[in-house]
Amino acid sequence: MGKVIESTQGAIWDVPFPAVTVCDLNIVSRRAARQLADNLTLPENVTADFIYETFRLVPLLYSTFIAEPEEKDHLKTLQSVLDYNNMSIEALVLKLSPAATCNNLVQRCMWKNAIYRCEDIFKPIFTLLSLCCTFNYFAVEDQSTSMTSEGYHSKSPRRVASCGYQTALTALLYTDPEDYYSATVASQGALVIIDNAYNIPDLDSPVRMVNPATEVLIALSPERTYTTAGIKSVSPAQRQCYYSDEVGEHLFFCAEDVSNNLTRHGHILQCLPECEHYDYPLEVALGRLAESVYVNGLPFFVDVNLKNRSLLNVFFNDLVSTRYRRDVYLNWQNILAAFGGLLSLMLGFTLISGFDLILFFAVRVPYDCVTTMVPKKTTPQKIHVKELHKKESWMEQTLYPREYKENSFENTKSGSYEYRKY
Repeated sequence: MGKVIESTQGAIWDVPFPAVTVCDLNIVSRRAARQLADNLTLPENVTADFIYETFRLVPLLYSTFIAEPEEKDHLKTLQSVLDYNNMSIEALVLKLSPAATCNNLVQRCMWKNAIYRCEDIFKPIFTLLSLCCTFNYFAVEDQSTSMTSEGYHSKSPRRVASCGYQTALTALLYTDPEDYYSATVASQGALVIIDNAYNIPDLDSPVRMVNPATEVLIALSPERTYTTAGIKSVSPAQRQCYYSDEVGEHLFFCAEDVSNNLTRHGHILQCLPECEHYDYPLEVALGRLAESVYVNGLPFFVDVNLKNRSLLNVFFNDLVSTRYRRDVYLNWQNILAAFGGLLSLMLGFTLISGFDLILFFAVRVPYDCVTTMVPKKTTPQKIHVKELHKKESWMEQTLYPREYKENSFENTKSGSYEYRKY
């Protein structure tokens, strides 16, 4: 199996626009942590200041970092407080995250030169990084999907028919450096994840960082990869992908199933990608966002405070896309065509003539052998008697001697015998 470029002139309107996910590097808001610690009902031996300090450890609940024994004791105390207040971990993250409402993180949005309310096209989702806000996301079925220009929920990923700056998504991001309280990255700003609209944003997705007071241009060069029907006969382990009609609910595993399988069998369950998928290689250009520059003719910047803001632009780089095809290198048809062409070119021998030769020896020769071995049936011979003394015979010999001799010779050659009666 191999992957080849089928075309470099695919139209971009046939390619769905990717999902754009924005994650604030600040996982716990300082103001939200202080407010929640003061409003919780606490046991007698726990203070609000202790809960406020323990909120710094919230990222350890789902991150890959290992907590120290003292941190584990503090988290156990926090868990008892949450149980005392009937609050789940999900509700705790929603109260502490600065992206609990996407209007805080994404303050102004424009899609295809039309300004939208950000809560209409962005929605909060949980990722391995933190609580994020995403656009054009369809991996998890949700009724609060992004709205169309007519006000209805979009049932499929959005598309664009143009390329270039401000022809797709433009968003104004706000990250407050003074509100930072707990983060897993030693930097300020936001992470932008570009991935397929049906993929869950993960650590293996393309990620770019957007720092405060910067403008970032992310130019996408979409690529589509599809697999021909000839590969479907090959097992998924060999072709390393699944067709859309081969994937069922039983093929999706939770983290507990993966860990149990690793403990019992010593290997991780293999999750293969789709045979038809879209990739979005990107190029990034950035610069410092000037606060005092007057931008004329752009309603997006009207009455906007650019302090600690970042401007994000995501668009297609060109009007065409690249289409790849995955197919089998050699099958029986390709092998026959290759050998037949080489034999006819170098030896003057084709597969059709070879087939005729085999057919001759397999059918004609046995048939001739069988027919020669079977005895032929003999037919009784006819005897013609000519009476020469009669008048008719005498007249034929006298008047037509040549015709008489030829008739006598043909009768003799054909195997008939003449008996002349005088």
